[in-house]
Amino acid sequence: MMLKRCVWYADRPKVVVSYKGQEKELFAEEISSVILVKMKEMAEAYLGIVVKNAVITVPAYFNEPQRQATKDAGAIVGLNAIQMINEPTAAAIAYGLDNKHDITGKMNECAWSFEVKAVAGDTHLHGLDQESKSYGEVEYKHEDQEYKKKANAYDALDDCLYKMKNRMREYIIRKTVPPETLKNMEYR
Repeated sequence: MMLKRCVWYADRPKVVVSYKGQEKELFAEEISSVILVKMKEMAEAYLGIVVKNAVITVPAYFNEPQRQATKDAGAIVGLNAIQMINEPTAAAIAYGLDNKHDITGKMNECAWSFEVKAVAGDTHLHGLDQESKSYGEVEYKHEDQEYKKKANAYDALDDCLYKMKNRMREYIIRKTVPPETLKNMEYR
């Protein structure tokens, strides 16, 4: 499938693609369904059963219409989307599943339960980008004030900037993460 151009149909974009020598106009969910049908085939081959239900991941910044379009893409290929979750949440769950535990003894029975306590995001707040921008502004102001001209001020200034950077990082985390999530969260 090769992208050729984009056209509008009833206030919705359609992508014109070349597929097996023919041009086709497809909505976004139809293109997503091509990906989902391949994923469904791979899952069925691995599991050895017909897959009817699925948990489908979407980017964290997807709005409700985009989530619904993804759910519709699943329906096109015969998947019942029992849950839609954000990709970062799915990555965290996958990490938890792959986390190795060494349990010794004659008999061990284990069960894992993952509860997502909080999910938050802001597409305009990018952790290190925001931190670097703020840090750069602080450094720039210090240069304007000519603090760095004093030889004995270098160490004190660097220490001050380091402390400010850590305080900004703490502020960004506290501003974007719900308080109940911070109880057991360690950050550096």
